[in-house]
Amino acid sequence: MSICKNKLYMFTGNYYEVVEQGGTIPAPREYHSSCFFRNRFLIIMGGNNDTMFFNDWHILDCSSMTWAKITLTM
Repeated sequence: MSICKNKLYMFTGNYYEVVEQGGTIPAPREYHSSCFFRNRFLIIMGGNNDTMFFNDWHILDCSSMTWAKITLTM
């Protein structure tokens, strides 16, 4: 049974609230990396769930709470 959930919580000073999200929402995961960029964007990379490992990147625009998948090219 997976413990991974696809909810985003925001701390409001006294408690956590579930935040509504839009766009291309990433699959539920754990053990991922994340960073906050330019005081507006949350970027997540990788992680896994009960059945697979992820090697993907997603960005959340915190002003609109909208996700987008990042495609990297080399």
